[in-house]
Amino acid sequence: MTERGGTTPTPLLEPDAKEIRRITHDINNALEIIVQASYLVNSTELSDQAKQWMKLLDQGVQQATTLNRELRDFVRVRS
Repeated sequence: MTERGGTTPTPLLEPDAKEIRRITHDINNALEIIVQASYLVNSTELSDQAKQWMKLLDQGVQQATTLNRELRDFVRVRS
């Protein structure tokens, strides 16, 4: 598999890949807690200001989820 730009990715050492996989798994678990809590909070009556804060929280979670997926893909193509 090649990276953007057509270069071949540099392989990761297996211990490094394993540790990154562990970290991304733990990040994913933490994000799942936030997503579930966000869902529960959003099921209650919120002020307009609280709705804006929840929107910011949701955007941050989406960004973190995307970055975590990119990191997992980065490791996958190198191990």
